[in-house]
Order: sequence, then C-alpha cells, then structure tokens
Amino acid sequence: MKKMKNYLTFIGILFVAIILTACNKAESMTIGTDNLGYVTVKGNWMETEKDSGSLFFSDSKSGATIGFFDFGDINEQNTMDTALQSFIQSVIEDNSLTEDKFQIERGIKFAGFDAYKVSTEVDETTSILWLFTDNENNIHALSLDVLSKKAASIIIDIEKTFSLTKPTE
Repeated sequence: MKKMKNYLTFIGILFVAIILTACNKAESMTIGTDNLGYVTVKGNWMETEKDSGSLFFSDSKSGATIGFFDFGDINEQNTMDTALQSFIQSVIEDNSLTEDKFQIERGIKFAGFDAYKVSTEVDETTSILWLFTDNENNIHALSLDVLSKKAASIIIDIEKTFSLTKPTE
C-alpha cells in the first residue's frame, strides 16, 4: 500500500511538472523572419509593421516592441558608425534628448557577431539597439522598447536566443 501511495505521489508530481513545462513553453514565441533574424521571447507577440528593411512586433502583455532591421552592405557611406548615428539621431528627435543620455558599448558580442549595444531611458521606458554586421558584411540591428521595470527578462531572452536563422523546434 505504501508503494502504491508513493507511486501515486510520483505520478502527481510528474503530472504537475508536465503541465508547468507546457505552460512555460506556451508563453514563449519565436518571432522574426529569415532576412532579419529571430528571437524567442515570452509574451503574446503580434507583427505590427513591416517594410523592405524592417519588421516590428509588439507584445500585448508587456507593451514591449521589438524591431528587426537590415541596413544593407557596409560601404564608404554605410558603416556601423553611420547606422549608429542614424539610430541615436532618430531617438534624439523623437524624445528631445541629448547624446549624453545614451550608453554605447562597442566591441561586444551579440549572437557571435561583433556588435554595438546602445541604450537609453526616457520616461521609464528603456530603449536598446544591438547593431552588428553578419558574415557577409551586412549591417543588422535589433531594437527593444519596453517599460524599464519589464526590460530585464526580455533583454535576457533576446541576448540568449537571437539568431539570423530560424531555430528548430
């Protein structure tokens, strides 16, 4: 009888573990596209905007927005620094900021690529841009805009799961 009780307890614990695992997996979504990259993040993400060089998703739970960008080939007019300045300038214009409000990390690794990470905070919203070149010298970027108190877990998911190729299920 004691073995049967232990067995039933084990089955109950196993059942709860399976349910919790299924719930956790259901909360994560892989978003992106072959040309711009993919991330797997928790939330309920929907595509909100798309054009030839960018794609945006928004999460109804956190209010976060993730943007994927392709700036094209590196050349004399199109460099990591010009793409970086373009991003900073657009955020400055949209939010009446000055350049000293940005933290720029150069020489970091993002998905195995040399990258810049630019971050700023405006009115309790964190904005981050990861800017990098792929193996074919195309400049790519991924952006995140989210309430600062919800940023940490999404940043971890992005930095852990970003890939230029679709992950296998």
